[in-house]
Amino acid sequence: MQKLVAWIAAHPWLVVALSVVLSIAAALPLIDFQNRSLRVQIDPSLSSLLAPDDPQVQMQAHLRAAFGDNEPIIVAVQIDALYSAEGMRAVERLAKAYAGLPGVIRVVSLASVPNIVAEGEEIDLRSFVAQARTHPERIAGYAARIAANPLYRDTLVSSDGGKTAFAVLTDGVDERQFLETDYPALIRATTREIVGEAPVWVTGSAIGRAATASALLEAVRFTVPAIFVLMVVLLFAAFRNLSATFAATLTVAMALLWTLAAAVLLRVP
Repeated sequence: MQKLVAWIAAHPWLVVALSVVLSIAAALPLIDFQNRSLRVQIDPSLSSLLAPDDPQVQMQAHLRAAFGDNEPIIVAVQIDALYSAEGMRAVERLAKAYAGLPGVIRVVSLASVPNIVAEGEEIDLRSFVAQARTHPERIAGYAARIAANPLYRDTLVSSDGGKTAFAVLTDGVDERQFLETDYPALIRATTREIVGEAPVWVTGSAIGRAATASALLEAVRFTVPAIFVLMVVLLFAAFRNLSATFAATLTVAMALLWTLAAAVLLRVP
Protein backbone atom coordinates (compact mmCIF):
# COMPACT_ATOMS: atom_id res chain seq x y z
CA MET A 1 0.00 0.00 0.00
CA GLN A 2 2.85 2.39 0.87
CA LYS A 3 4.47 1.73 -2.50
CA LEU A 4 1.18 2.51 -4.29
CA VAL A 5 0.78 5.77 -2.40
CA ALA A 6 4.40 6.69 -3.16
CA TRP A 7 3.91 5.89 -6.87
CA ILE A 8 0.73 8.04 -7.04
CA ALA A 9 2.55 10.91 -5.34
CA ALA A 10 5.43 10.60 -7.80
CA HIS A 11 3.20 10.55 -10.89
CA PRO A 12 0.35 13.03 -10.21
CA TRP A 13 -0.32 14.02 -13.84
CA LEU A 14 -0.40 10.41 -14.97
CA VAL A 15 -2.97 9.64 -12.27
CA VAL A 16 -5.05 12.66 -13.31
CA ALA A 17 -4.91 11.62 -16.98
CA LEU A 18 -5.87 8.04 -16.11
CA SER A 19 -8.79 9.29 -13.99
CA VAL A 20 -10.03 11.50 -16.83
CA VAL A 21 -9.84 8.63 -19.33
CA LEU A 22 -11.68 6.29 -16.95
CA SER A 23 -14.34 8.95 -16.30
CA ILE A 24 -14.92 9.46 -20.02
CA ALA A 25 -15.15 5.70 -20.50
CA ALA A 26 -17.60 5.50 -17.58
CA ALA A 27 -19.75 8.27 -19.05
CA LEU A 28 -20.21 6.54 -22.41
CA PRO A 29 -22.44 3.66 -21.14
CA LEU A 30 -24.69 6.20 -19.42
CA ILE A 31 -25.67 7.83 -22.72
CA ASP A 32 -28.07 6.32 -25.26
CA PHE A 33 -26.73 7.99 -28.40
CA GLN A 34 -29.44 6.50 -30.60
CA ASN A 35 -32.31 7.99 -28.59
CA ARG A 36 -30.27 10.95 -27.32
CA SER A 37 -31.15 10.27 -23.71
CA LEU A 38 -29.61 8.96 -20.50
CA ARG A 39 -29.76 5.27 -19.73
CA VAL A 40 -29.96 6.05 -16.01
CA GLN A 41 -33.52 7.01 -15.17
CA ILE A 42 -35.65 7.27 -12.07
CA ASP A 43 -38.50 4.78 -12.02
CA PRO A 44 -41.40 6.55 -10.28
CA SER A 45 -43.74 3.54 -10.30
CA LEU A 46 -44.74 2.38 -6.85
CA SER A 47 -44.55 -1.26 -7.96
CA SER A 48 -40.78 -0.87 -8.39
CA LEU A 49 -40.51 -0.51 -4.61
CA LEU A 50 -41.59 -4.15 -4.21
CA ALA A 51 -39.57 -7.24 -5.08
CA PRO A 52 -40.57 -8.89 -8.40
CA ASP A 53 -41.17 -12.20 -6.59
CA ASP A 54 -43.45 -10.58 -3.98
CA PRO A 55 -46.77 -12.54 -3.86
CA GLN A 56 -48.81 -9.33 -4.12
CA VAL A 57 -46.90 -8.22 -7.23
CA GLN A 58 -47.32 -11.61 -8.85
CA MET A 59 -51.03 -11.69 -8.03
CA GLN A 60 -51.53 -8.20 -9.47
CA ALA A 61 -49.67 -9.19 -12.64
CA HIS A 62 -51.82 -12.32 -12.95
CA LEU A 63 -55.05 -10.34 -12.53
CA ARG A 64 -53.99 -7.76 -15.09
CA ALA A 65 -53.03 -10.47 -17.57
CA ALA A 66 -56.41 -12.16 -17.12
CA PHE A 67 -58.75 -9.17 -16.85
CA GLY A 68 -56.71 -6.12 -17.88
CA ASP A 69 -56.27 -3.00 -15.78
CA ASN A 70 -58.90 -2.99 -13.01
CA GLU A 71 -58.31 0.64 -12.02
CA PRO A 72 -59.90 2.83 -14.70
CA ILE A 73 -59.58 6.55 -15.19
CA ILE A 74 -62.93 8.17 -14.43
CA VAL A 75 -63.88 11.13 -16.61
CA ALA A 76 -67.01 13.18 -15.87
CA VAL A 77 -68.24 15.66 -18.46
CA GLN A 78 -71.03 18.18 -18.17
CA ILE A 79 -73.17 18.00 -21.28
CA ASP A 80 -76.06 20.37 -21.70
CA ALA A 81 -79.25 18.62 -22.83
CA LEU A 82 -77.73 15.20 -22.27
CA TYR A 83 -81.06 13.49 -22.88
CA SER A 84 -81.35 14.64 -26.47
CA ALA A 85 -80.16 13.42 -29.84
CA GLU A 86 -77.34 15.97 -29.79
CA GLY A 87 -76.37 14.95 -26.26
CA MET A 88 -76.21 11.28 -27.24
CA ARG A 89 -74.05 12.14 -30.26
CA ALA A 90 -71.69 14.04 -27.97
CA VAL A 91 -71.41 10.98 -25.68
CA GLU A 92 -70.66 8.76 -28.66
CA ARG A 93 -67.99 11.10 -30.02
CA LEU A 94 -66.35 11.40 -26.59
CA ALA A 95 -66.32 7.63 -26.09
CA LYS A 96 -64.72 7.08 -29.49
CA ALA A 97 -62.15 9.81 -28.84
CA TYR A 98 -61.19 8.38 -25.43
CA ALA A 99 -60.92 4.88 -26.94
CA GLY A 100 -58.40 6.24 -29.43
CA LEU A 101 -56.01 7.50 -26.74
CA PRO A 102 -52.72 5.58 -26.34
CA GLY A 103 -52.96 2.56 -24.08
CA VAL A 104 -56.76 2.63 -23.82
CA ILE A 105 -58.40 -0.74 -24.41
CA ARG A 106 -62.02 0.02 -23.49
CA VAL A 107 -64.37 2.82 -22.52
CA VAL A 108 -67.49 2.20 -20.44
CA SER A 109 -70.22 4.82 -20.91
CA LEU A 110 -73.75 5.33 -22.17
CA ALA A 111 -72.31 4.42 -25.55
CA SER A 112 -71.45 0.89 -24.38
CA VAL A 113 -73.70 -0.22 -21.49
CA PRO A 114 -76.95 -1.94 -22.50
CA ASN A 115 -80.38 -0.41 -22.21
CA ILE A 116 -82.69 -3.42 -22.03
CA VAL A 117 -85.93 -2.71 -23.85
CA ALA A 118 -88.60 -5.35 -24.56
CA GLU A 119 -90.97 -4.73 -27.45
CA GLY A 120 -93.32 -7.63 -28.07
CA GLU A 121 -91.21 -10.72 -28.55
CA GLU A 122 -88.01 -8.79 -29.22
CA ILE A 123 -85.48 -7.61 -26.65
CA ASP A 124 -83.15 -4.76 -27.55
CA LEU A 125 -79.83 -5.03 -25.68
CA ARG A 126 -78.01 -2.24 -27.48
CA SER A 127 -76.55 0.75 -25.68
CA PHE A 128 -78.38 3.98 -24.93
CA VAL A 129 -76.49 5.76 -27.70
CA ALA A 130 -77.11 3.02 -30.28
CA GLN A 131 -80.84 3.01 -29.54
CA ALA A 132 -80.94 6.81 -29.72
CA ARG A 133 -79.76 6.63 -33.35
CA THR A 134 -82.52 4.28 -34.51
CA HIS A 135 -85.23 5.08 -31.95
CA PRO A 136 -84.85 8.76 -30.98
CA GLU A 137 -88.28 8.65 -29.34
CA ARG A 138 -86.81 6.50 -26.55
CA ILE A 139 -84.49 9.31 -25.40
CA ALA A 140 -87.33 10.95 -23.51
CA GLY A 141 -87.49 7.92 -21.20
CA TYR A 142 -83.76 7.66 -20.56
CA ALA A 143 -83.82 9.84 -17.45
CA ALA A 144 -86.43 7.63 -15.76
CA ARG A 145 -84.71 4.42 -16.82
CA ILE A 146 -81.32 5.50 -15.52
CA ALA A 147 -82.79 6.85 -12.28
CA ALA A 148 -84.45 3.46 -11.69
CA ASN A 149 -81.24 1.50 -12.32
CA PRO A 150 -78.86 1.53 -9.31
CA LEU A 151 -75.98 0.43 -11.54
CA TYR A 152 -76.30 3.53 -13.72
CA ARG A 153 -77.74 6.11 -11.32
CA ASP A 154 -75.06 8.44 -9.94
CA THR A 155 -72.37 6.32 -11.63
CA LEU A 156 -72.81 6.86 -15.37
CA VAL A 157 -75.12 9.86 -15.03
CA SER A 158 -75.44 12.34 -12.16
CA SER A 159 -78.74 12.60 -10.32
CA ASP A 160 -79.49 15.96 -11.95
CA GLY A 161 -78.86 14.56 -15.43
CA GLY A 162 -76.29 17.20 -16.25
CA LYS A 163 -73.09 15.13 -16.08
CA THR A 164 -72.16 11.79 -17.57
CA ALA A 165 -69.20 9.59 -16.71
CA PHE A 166 -66.75 7.58 -18.79
CA ALA A 167 -64.65 4.76 -17.32
CA VAL A 168 -61.47 4.69 -19.38
CA LEU A 169 -59.63 1.38 -18.99
CA THR A 170 -55.96 1.17 -19.91
CA ASP A 171 -53.62 -1.77 -20.25
CA GLY A 172 -49.90 -1.81 -19.52
CA VAL A 173 -49.70 1.87 -18.59
CA ASP A 174 -47.54 2.35 -15.50
CA GLU A 175 -46.87 5.53 -13.52
CA ARG A 176 -43.92 6.54 -15.73
CA GLN A 177 -45.94 6.27 -18.96
CA PHE A 178 -48.86 7.99 -17.26
CA LEU A 179 -46.62 10.93 -16.36
CA GLU A 180 -44.91 11.08 -19.74
CA THR A 181 -48.21 11.01 -21.62
CA ASP A 182 -49.96 13.31 -19.10
CA TYR A 183 -53.32 11.58 -19.44
CA PRO A 184 -55.34 14.20 -17.51
CA ALA A 185 -54.17 16.98 -19.86
CA LEU A 186 -54.65 14.73 -22.90
CA ILE A 187 -58.18 13.82 -21.81
CA ARG A 188 -59.09 17.45 -21.16
CA ALA A 189 -57.75 18.50 -24.57
CA THR A 190 -59.67 15.68 -26.27
CA THR A 191 -62.85 16.66 -24.43
CA ARG A 192 -62.40 20.31 -25.34
CA GLU A 193 -62.26 19.43 -29.05
CA ILE A 194 -65.71 17.87 -28.87
CA VAL A 195 -67.73 19.78 -26.27
CA GLY A 196 -65.76 23.02 -26.10
CA GLU A 197 -65.20 24.56 -22.69
CA ALA A 198 -67.70 22.34 -20.87
CA PRO A 199 -66.56 21.42 -17.33
CA VAL A 200 -64.67 18.14 -17.13
CA TRP A 201 -63.36 16.21 -14.11
CA VAL A 202 -60.67 13.50 -14.26
CA THR A 203 -60.03 11.20 -11.31
CA GLY A 204 -59.20 7.63 -10.35
CA SER A 205 -56.53 5.70 -8.47
CA ALA A 206 -54.18 6.00 -11.46
CA ILE A 207 -54.34 9.79 -11.08
CA GLY A 208 -53.43 9.47 -7.38
CA ARG A 209 -50.50 7.15 -8.12
CA ALA A 210 -49.24 9.47 -10.84
CA ALA A 211 -49.45 12.45 -8.48
CA THR A 212 -47.48 10.51 -5.86
CA ALA A 213 -44.87 9.55 -8.43
CA SER A 214 -44.63 13.15 -9.63
CA ALA A 215 -44.09 14.35 -6.06
CA LEU A 216 -41.38 11.70 -5.61
CA LEU A 217 -39.56 12.86 -8.75
CA GLU A 218 -39.76 16.49 -7.67
CA ALA A 219 -38.34 15.57 -4.27
CA VAL A 220 -35.45 13.66 -5.88
CA ARG A 221 -34.69 16.55 -8.27
CA PHE A 222 -34.40 18.88 -5.29
CA THR A 223 -32.80 16.56 -2.74
CA VAL A 224 -29.89 15.22 -4.79
CA PRO A 225 -28.52 18.65 -5.87
CA ALA A 226 -29.15 20.03 -2.37
CA ILE A 227 -27.13 17.21 -0.80
CA PHE A 228 -24.30 17.80 -3.26
CA VAL A 229 -24.24 21.54 -2.51
CA LEU A 230 -24.30 20.84 1.23
CA MET A 231 -21.39 18.43 0.80
CA VAL A 232 -19.35 21.11 -1.00
CA VAL A 233 -20.07 23.61 1.79
CA LEU A 234 -19.01 21.10 4.45
CA LEU A 235 -15.84 20.23 2.54
CA PHE A 236 -14.92 23.90 2.24
CA ALA A 237 -15.61 24.40 5.95
CA ALA A 238 -13.31 21.47 6.73
CA PHE A 239 -10.42 22.29 4.34
CA ARG A 240 -10.81 26.09 4.14
CA ASN A 241 -9.09 25.89 0.78
CA LEU A 242 -10.68 26.12 -2.67
CA SER A 243 -8.21 23.77 -4.34
CA ALA A 244 -8.65 21.08 -1.69
CA THR A 245 -12.43 21.49 -1.80
CA PHE A 246 -12.46 21.21 -5.61
CA ALA A 247 -10.27 18.10 -5.52
CA ALA A 248 -12.48 16.39 -2.92
CA THR A 249 -15.66 17.34 -4.78
CA LEU A 250 -14.23 16.07 -8.06
CA THR A 251 -13.30 12.80 -6.38
CA VAL A 252 -16.85 12.29 -5.11
CA ALA A 253 -18.30 13.18 -8.52
CA MET A 254 -16.05 10.68 -10.31
CA ALA A 255 -16.89 7.98 -7.76
CA LEU A 256 -20.59 8.60 -8.38
CA LEU A 257 -20.03 8.51 -12.15
CA TRP A 258 -18.16 5.21 -11.97
CA THR A 259 -20.82 3.73 -9.69
CA LEU A 260 -23.62 4.64 -12.12
CA ALA A 261 -21.62 3.23 -15.05
CA ALA A 262 -21.12 -0.04 -13.16
CA ALA A 263 -24.85 -0.19 -12.41
CA VAL A 264 -25.69 0.26 -16.11
CA LEU A 265 -23.14 -2.30 -17.30
CA LEU A 266 -24.27 -4.83 -14.69
CA ARG A 267 -27.96 -4.03 -15.46
CA VAL A 268 -28.68 -3.28 -11.82
CA PRO A 269 -32.28 -1.91 -11.52
